[in-house]
Amino acid sequence: MDNIITWNVRGMNALNKQTDVQSFCWRNDAGLARLVEAKVRHVSLVNVTQSFQGMQHFVNHNAHGNDGIGRIWVMWR
Repeated sequence: MDNIITWNVRGMNALNKQTDVQSFCWRNDAGLARLVEAKVRHVSLVNVTQSFQGMQHFVNHNAHGNDGIGRIWVMWR
């Protein structure tokens, strides 16, 4: 059975943090990962989603909200 990971991660706009999270998910054979408080800016959304190739995702991102920030990410293989 695949592992489920939940991580209160900050700094997902930075490429090195994206790499850290992706590596952690692959090393631990995560079939489902939930990232909370990711705070990904709207302008970084495409870059972040591309860094997790091979995984589907859902983000509660609202570009028209007050802050335009995606706070909760759910990713699965």
